[in-house]
Amino acid sequence: MFKPVKNSYPVQLISFLSMVILLWCCTNNKSNEQETGLDDSVTSVDRDSAAAHVVQVPAPGFPLDSLLAFDSESDLKKTFGEKLRRVKGYYPEGMGEYSITLLFAGTTNQVGFVWKDDSVTHSGLEYLTVSTPQSRWRTKSGIGIGTTLKELELLNQKPFSFYGFGWDYSGMTSWEEGSLSEQHVSVTLGTPPNSSGPYTDSIQGDRNFQSSSQIAQRVNPTVWEIVLRRSEPEYD
Repeated sequence: MFKPVKNSYPVQLISFLSMVILLWCCTNNKSNEQETGLDDSVTSVDRDSAAAHVVQVPAPGFPLDSLLAFDSESDLKKTFGEKLRRVKGYYPEGMGEYSITLLFAGTTNQVGFVWKDDSVTHSGLEYLTVSTPQSRWRTKSGIGIGTTLKELELLNQKPFSFYGFGWDYSGMTSWEEGSLSEQHVSVTLGTPPNSSGPYTDSIQGDRNFQSSSQIAQRVNPTVWEIVLRRSEPEYD
């Protein structure tokens, strides 16, 4: 499991209050679709069932990086009240399971919090994850769900590499020392909706592809999952 370096991240209270008000306004119309309170029941989070979606450019006011200030489930509850749900996620290739705290579960604005201690205190933020189609969250660098490969190249200021599709590490990226390497953000790519044919079939499987390749440019995969950390992970 990744072990990011723990550091201090000050909370800007006014910004958070503004963000909370905005998010509640956006999610209240779906209140019947989500459970309130902290639910310890098991809910499966299946990576393979998600798909990339081309979405509209989100409006300002959904800075994903601002949520890095929360370092425990109890901290989240102080700010967001009962807008939390606890579920289980599963590592690739059957490597075990872990606990996730979902904020605004079941809505467009859902965000997952994964903790270093995910069994007792649910504290020590390891990373944030966003994968809901049409999510309005964006990183400070401008990455959101639906951002295209070509847009990522511009943000990274150079080509990058990614794994082929159709297996456990499908679409995972490496920024190849580009500008996004300093943002502590990683993304998983998926093929655009209704994408098929020989070009899409050519970027499948356990091998690396360059974003600058003709095939990748032709398919132009989109972001379907964002993982954001405070710092680079530590490895045991």
